[in-house]
Amino acid sequence: MIGMEKLFKVAEAMLPLYMAVGLGYASLRWWRLILPEQSKAIDRLVSFITLPLSTLQFSLHMDPFAMNYRMIGADAISKLLVAALPVAWTSCRWWLRHGDQERPSYCWAITSFSLTQLTHSLVVGVPLVTAMYGPWAQEVVVQLSVVQAVVWLPQLQFVFELRKAGCSLFSMASEAPEAQEFAQESTKLTKSQQ
Repeated sequence: MIGMEKLFKVAEAMLPLYMAVGLGYASLRWWRLILPEQSKAIDRLVSFITLPLSTLQFSLHMDPFAMNYRMIGADAISKLLVAALPVAWTSCRWWLRHGDQERPSYCWAITSFSLTQLTHSLVVGVPLVTAMYGPWAQEVVVQLSVVQAVVWLPQLQFVFELRKAGCSLFSMASEAPEAQEFAQESTKLTKSQQ
């Protein structure tokens, strides 16, 4: 049975983190205190400065020879399953329709894979598991976060960049005829005005 003291410790560890996330969401979505351009700048700050530095700070205090390899293997298997199942589902739906529809969109498969990264991130994982299980669980979260930073995050960034390049390429190809028509109409207008 979980006692009230343990529930209070978990709530005490989670409340500041989720309060900051909730306030950030509300300030962007409803209060409009943060513009979308500012939100992109904050995202870049977090992804290029804050996350690497916090990962470095945690990984400096970790012994790589005392890693829990069974936990890392279980984490790798779960990530591969989460990555493979949505891709297989999307492909099967497309094949069952015999390809008469548009090409399948794997964007939500990429999103579901990136959501698996949140389960043991340093920001949420360390305070939460320390409150739930104690200091030994913090070591496991730090080990998983180091493996995540070395193996999974570069792959995730590659897929995000690939998606961004593919989406912009397709949108440029679909807008090209419209842009040509607009240019032809504008030259006709200027010729008729002269």
